[in-house]
Amino acid sequence: MYRRFLVPLDGSERAEEVLNTLVTLSLTHLTEIVLLRVAEYPRSMFSNYVGEYPPIDPKQVETIQRKKKAILAQNQQYLNRVASNLKDQGVTTRVEVCPGPVVEGILKTAERYAADMIILAAQGDGQCASSMIGSTANRVLHEAKVPVVILRPILPSSRGDQTPWLDQAIKRHELHAVRP
Repeated sequence: MYRRFLVPLDGSERAEEVLNTLVTLSLTHLTEIVLLRVAEYPRSMFSNYVGEYPPIDPKQVETIQRKKKAILAQNQQYLNRVASNLKDQGVTTRVEVCPGPVVEGILKTAERYAADMIILAAQGDGQCASSMIGSTANRVLHEAKVPVVILRPILPSSRGDQTPWLDQAIKRHELHAVRP
């Protein structure tokens, strides 16, 4: 039985819809969800240091470290908000923020927490809507040592449907890939 799910989030509504499906299908009362945010540092953070990286100047090093710390703190705050919402629904959660690269961060976190399964959105923020699954989901699917479920949320233009919540949740998602 699967007891610990790793759910990587990128801050997008698409990624968070995976959580709604888990809660709606009542998969959470016997499980724990580990929420993961892999911090990526924007290239612009390093653009002032042309020529040498890592920079030699202690002030530059301090500036980069301060910016990295701020990004990690923002990601932690984001996951804490998401976890708080899940805890209000009776879901046991843990949160983890780690530095990128993204796929490696997901795989290492799955191993560190002994996740039984990784569940992620087919596409995150900024992905081309015409592709079936994004490059991150594809790599995780092929490189993970545990089963991977990839959900492709279908975000409705209007949430005014009168159908029951479970029906709405199932209709909004398409099970795209599973690798045991």
